[in-house]
Amino acid sequence: MERIPTGIQGLDDMLRGGLPPNQTIVVIGSFGTGKIIFGLQFIFEGLKNGESAVYISLDEDESELIETAKNSGWEIKQYIDNGKLALIKLDAADIKASITQIQSELPRLIESFKPQRVVIDPVTLLEMLFSDESERRVNLFSLCQMIKSSGSTVVLITETDKLSNYSSKFGLVEYLADGVIVLRYIRAERVEDLREAQLAIEIVKMRRIEHSREIRPYSITNNGLVVHSEVGLF
Repeated sequence: MERIPTGIQGLDDMLRGGLPPNQTIVVIGSFGTGKIIFGLQFIFEGLKNGESAVYISLDEDESELIETAKNSGWEIKQYIDNGKLALIKLDAADIKASITQIQSELPRLIESFKPQRVVIDPVTLLEMLFSDESERRVNLFSLCQMIKSSGSTVVLITETDKLSNYSSKFGLVEYLADGVIVLRYIRAERVEDLREAQLAIEIVKMRRIEHSREIRPYSITNNGLVVHSEVGLF
């Protein structure tokens, strides 16, 4: 099967070349695990190879995303200027306006732009726009299907539940998605086993492709995320 490289060194090795195309992938992580960098790195990998991309943010505005990318060495403004990248900020504080944008403007944008890669960050805030679980499930499923129908590979970034390093806040998106990647902290029970917490990545599921099931350490560097795919945690 064809693969879509994430651009994250080591992770593509774990994925045997990259993500499966035209699927929805969820990246789950707590604060400080590099979720935004993951999304920008995935987008930039496509842009530098001539693809178009859409980054939908409910948290950071365009200038903040441009600056975050620049700090990792990715100059993304040029792709906005030449029409290859669309950065969209939805106002999570204005629920009615955000739902209107999602239901009316976003489908038109996806249809006209036809991006190969789409990131929604964080989908947690998007889920909070809907009043109950049934409405949340229907709307999230419809959104994912609409984006996938355009041929895009979709990365949904979400926060972990406070009681779990593996589950999303609402425990929903991981069941709707084709793949789940978890970013988390590993802390040893004894100090002598591990001097400090390490960041660890795990591919919990990925439909229709063979992939590593090992938990591997990774670093957040000046060049983005780097997964140490040949290194054990302890």
